[in-house]
Amino acid sequence: MRDEDTTQLKVAIYLRVSTDDQAKNYGLDMQEDSIKAYIKSKGQFPDGREKMVLAGESYIYRDDGISGTFDITDRPEFARLVEDVTKSDKLPFDIVAVYKVDRFARRLKVLLNIIDFFEKHKIKFLSVHESIDTSNPFGKAILGIMGVIAELELETIKQRTTDGRTKAIMSGKFMGSPRYGYKKDVNKKLEIFNPEAKYVKQIFDLTVFGNKDPKEIADYLFNNKIISPDISAIKNKKRKGKSKKINDDYFWRSDTVKDILKDEIYIGKYYYNKTLKGKRVPKEDWKISPYKYPRIVEEPVFNKAQEILRDSANKILLSRKRKDTHLYLLSGLLKCDYCSNNKNNLHTWNGDRKESPKGSGNYGYYYKCGHKNTSKYSGTCPTIPVPAEQIEAYVIAFIKNLFTNPEAVYKYQNNLRSTKIRKINLVRTREKLIKNINQAPQRQENLKEQHEFGIIGTKKELLDKLRTIDADIKRWNEELSETDKVLGKYELSIGYVKSFYDYAKKYKNILEDTFNHKEEVYKLIHSLIDSIVVVSRPLNPKFDKISGRKKLNQQIPESVRIVFKLPRSLMFELVKQETTTKFGVKTDAL
Repeated sequence: MRDEDTTQLKVAIYLRVSTDDQAKNYGLDMQEDSIKAYIKSKGQFPDGREKMVLAGESYIYRDDGISGTFDITDRPEFARLVEDVTKSDKLPFDIVAVYKVDRFARRLKVLLNIIDFFEKHKIKFLSVHESIDTSNPFGKAILGIMGVIAELELETIKQRTTDGRTKAIMSGKFMGSPRYGYKKDVNKKLEIFNPEAKYVKQIFDLTVFGNKDPKEIADYLFNNKIISPDISAIKNKKRKGKSKKINDDYFWRSDTVKDILKDEIYIGKYYYNKTLKGKRVPKEDWKISPYKYPRIVEEPVFNKAQEILRDSANKILLSRKRKDTHLYLLSGLLKCDYCSNNKNNLHTWNGDRKESPKGSGNYGYYYKCGHKNTSKYSGTCPTIPVPAEQIEAYVIAFIKNLFTNPEAVYKYQNNLRSTKIRKINLVRTREKLIKNINQAPQRQENLKEQHEFGIIGTKKELLDKLRTIDADIKRWNEELSETDKVLGKYELSIGYVKSFYDYAKKYKNILEDTFNHKEEVYKLIHSLIDSIVVVSRPLNPKFDKISGRKKLNQQIPESVRIVFKLPRSLMFELVKQETTTKFGVKTDAL
């Protein structure tokens, strides 16, 4: 060891700051000035030389925006320090100085790794703020204690931050930048931002009632010059900074539309704790705030959008597997009544083709139950396939008949308008219930404070009052759920009736020429019909003639039940003029 009374010590400076540290005035410049002042304060030898000097400006290492939990190999500037030491024939410095121990590390393991490296290369460590010098055993012991304290402080801060964040969320505060369609009020709670919210609602309407996919919606928004969420957030001062977009301000990505359609904040549900140690956790492990956030979309409309997205994904997957490029107009709509009666899942019928006779190159197109797949099921559906042309023609003819009665749609629209007063009353009821639910936690906190200050005498009295509020919250949530169901059905009714009225004007003529307008007809059918249940009966060998090999318990498709998305009362008006019909007609339970 060198004689410290005569040897001048060269000092390297290590500076580290994270974003949070910068905000707390632990900036790099402040740290550097403090260390340089400390070096100068060590004084001079009798011959006038400084006892400590800076090894050189190149030996000031600045890790800016780097967490104290990062290992030494994950810090760019510390990696440079290691390189300077290990690749030099002679040590470039004798001491590494920091402002505080926690500038080196906030994890004890990381700190010990750093000290091991220094000891291996006979480099001393100096902490200016705590006056720790590792050149003696006492300094090393104190350094270990300081490392434990630094890690404990980190964990305490993290726990306080987590607890504070959770409490804020429970009280209705929204963490991070508000979603498209919302802004924050002075209390950091979400409120609906109408200039954006109207387009959120339109995105859902175009999906559910307009039968448009995310790419079509993105194109629609672009063509109508609707600025994208990123640009809107900056222009409306919802967040600071500049946009990183490289596209036009009006350009919408289809993924942006999908993200909006999938985000449950639009129905007032806010999930948190979605990640753990930087990794996404399964949704069942997410936590949901009990606070009722303002909703832009009714839950039944949101749920319909999720169904459409799932169905669309399944159709894309199915089309990739298929070599057949034929467009099956009823794809995804046909369901098997026989399988349902036999307590299996309500299997979907899929499009299929068959060459007849084999080797001829002539194909016929059919629909068959998905439960016929022998590679997946031991007991398969015995219902024979249905010719695609026949059942598609029937469904198209039925829709054409519905379009011949526009007067019923007009009357129904007027009736819906007359129910607006009821909707207004329901909205007021909902607002009152939400207010009660959101204020309840604060009422419980107030009761606890009253108990603490002796206003509420006994613990039993406090618990009784708290249980009463819990019972109220449960009752209010049940009432809110029922109110939302009614409002949701109302919104679905309005949406489906409007879409039917629009389609009746737009698509009536193309139904006369379906061959050249298959894509449009497909969209029309899927926008109006929820499902088509195929009803079968046992094969009668005396009267039924079918091709192919006869099988045990074969079933013959006899009729279909068409489940329309339109309200039942409107469907009644549209079909009551028909005295007889081969197939039964049913609507959803709106």
